[in-house]
Amino acid sequence: MNLARLALNRTSARPHDWDRSASEYDAFACERYLYKFGADSLVQRAQLEPGMTVVDLACGTGMVSSAVLSHPAGPSVKIIAVDFSAGMLAQARSRLNAPNVEFHQQRVEKLTRSVTEKVDRVLCSAAFWHFDKKRAFEQIARVLKPSGKCLIGLPVQDFKVMSFKRLYAENKIMWMIHEEKKSRGYVLGKLPEPHLARQISVEKQEVVDHLKKRGLGLENIETISVNLPAADYLDFLRIPIMHKKSFLFTGVPPAIAKEILDVVTHQLKFVEASTPPLLWQIYVINPGHSQ
Repeated sequence: MNLARLALNRTSARPHDWDRSASEYDAFACERYLYKFGADSLVQRAQLEPGMTVVDLACGTGMVSSAVLSHPAGPSVKIIAVDFSAGMLAQARSRLNAPNVEFHQQRVEKLTRSVTEKVDRVLCSAAFWHFDKKRAFEQIARVLKPSGKCLIGLPVQDFKVMSFKRLYAENKIMWMIHEEKKSRGYVLGKLPEPHLARQISVEKQEVVDHLKKRGLGLENIETISVNLPAADYLDFLRIPIMHKKSFLFTGVPPAIAKEILDVVTHQLKFVEASTPPLLWQIYVINPGHSQ
């Protein structure tokens, strides 16, 4: 069960929401294993070679670009880092001071306005559910070389079979947050309705259908897992945009949410609160391949 995605109600985000969270997001991404794990997993499977051109799609503060630069081929790879948030790009620029990285503020659905050349790889970690999938795949198909590949990292989640009873039985951290909310008079938030869940989840058949219409194919899906410490999960929720979009804090003022997170963090000194492994899927997509 994915801690990062499960906590978020995936409504549309605006650039300034991410701008305001950029510094906290960057600090978390740099210091904690979650984002490094996702970025490294993509790059390890991207089969990078010297001289390639790589698009870091929805680059955020640059974790995937950083992983590319650390790859043996990295110094000779051209990286095009794209994000719709000026604040996130500013953080990425401040860390990635490399001559082979260029930055573009652009929505993924309008990618070809910024990426005007054919590229060898498109890499996207922990962001694809934010996009209009139809338009995103159209843009990816237009920028990929015939020999190119697109790798998308997605958390595994099935909202349609989720229930609060099961949720709190399996995840003690969420149960602890709920108990602190309840003691302050706040009711439980709601998970997405089934029809919305189908829209925001990303399933294999849906991806295959989109790809076929755009001359792309699904080469492979690999599922990997990582154990995320409970403290990391709580700090993830401290990032302003994560708190804002979390169903756990629906109707809870920011100051109270911080108080709750502080209390639960303190409780971790005295109680064991392990969390289920985070499951991650990597979709490998290329032109003309069919599974």
